[in-house]
Amino acid sequence: MNYTKKPIISIHYIFLFLFSLVFVTTKAQNVVDLSNQQISYGDDFFELVGMSQDENKVILPKLSCKFSEFTNGLKANWLKFGGQVIFEDGTFQKACKFGMVEFHNQVSFARMLFEHKASFYGCAFQKKVDFSGAVFKDNLNLSNAKLMAECDFTSAELPPDIDFSNVDLSQCKDTIDFTRAIYKANGPLRINLVSTDIYKIKLDYANFELDFGQATEDAKTEVYQRLLFMQTQLGFTEGYKKLEQEYNYFIGKEKKSVSNSNDASYSYQSVDNTGKIFIMIVLGLILSVSLALFRFSNSKTSIHVSKKASATAKSSIKSFVKPSNQIPLNYFKNEAVPIEKMKQKEQDSKALWLTYQVPFNGLDDSEIFWEQYERLLKR
Repeated sequence: MNYTKKPIISIHYIFLFLFSLVFVTTKAQNVVDLSNQQISYGDDFFELVGMSQDENKVILPKLSCKFSEFTNGLKANWLKFGGQVIFEDGTFQKACKFGMVEFHNQVSFARMLFEHKASFYGCAFQKKVDFSGAVFKDNLNLSNAKLMAECDFTSAELPPDIDFSNVDLSQCKDTIDFTRAIYKANGPLRINLVSTDIYKIKLDYANFELDFGQATEDAKTEVYQRLLFMQTQLGFTEGYKKLEQEYNYFIGKEKKSVSNSNDASYSYQSVDNTGKIFIMIVLGLILSVSLALFRFSNSKTSIHVSKKASATAKSSIKSFVKPSNQIPLNYFKNEAVPIEKMKQKEQDSKALWLTYQVPFNGLDDSEIFWEQYERLLKR
């Protein structure tokens, strides 16, 4: 039986050993030079990784990778590059990803070919970053990046999708100019500008269309209005007309959605109000029937006053009605009544009421009741 002898040292370790030798020999010159290197090993990325939340991140010397071909991509996360970082006239055959990296010096990707996605998510560029002549085939992600100086896209071939959202341009004194780039994509390029200072961006919208991702309606409106203003200021007539048409469609669509939601709310309220009205009608009917029954039951036990008693009561009441020609009471001065006399009248009244007794069956016989009442008044 034949056995194939496996190499003791894999090509991974050979590359890392060569890289360490280059690093040591060039450290005195503060340069890591990987020029003219065809980096291809295994199925892994050429990866440079630091520790997140580490204040003492790795500070690397100048990194130079000219005419290099990265056949399996590149990753660099949570690092600080103190010197220049140069990737020029080379190729990234797979994804190139820089994440949360700080570049303290100039960065150059001039004339680099990005076959797949190029990502610089959350990176901080303190000096100029050069993408001149670069070719982006897939996607360019600069979201959440911080640009403090010029970002050069002269003669760069832009990709179909560009994420330029949440880019911090507060310390950048230069304009990010996309008009110097080359447009070879079929149709307009999609670009996300949400939460980025559009007043520092120069582009002709005739070559673009907006991508909002998961942005809110307010954020979309802000992008439309600011970009419309810049198209007018920069004199891009065709771009302005195209953007204005899209904005008008957006406004109409938004109003329609609001109208639909209001209609739904109105229909719900109508059904709800109909139910309330029905309940109120039922309660009203129940209350009416209850009152009718209550009056009917009380009518059987009510006291019937005879005609004679009614006439007697009316005559008694008439005797207390003042004549029409009577002199008003306020014509005379008020007579002062001593308090002793008032107390005496009060005692006499109490004595009269104490002696009054309701006759037997007086409430049933109204005539007896009124006779006793008149006798009491005469006293």
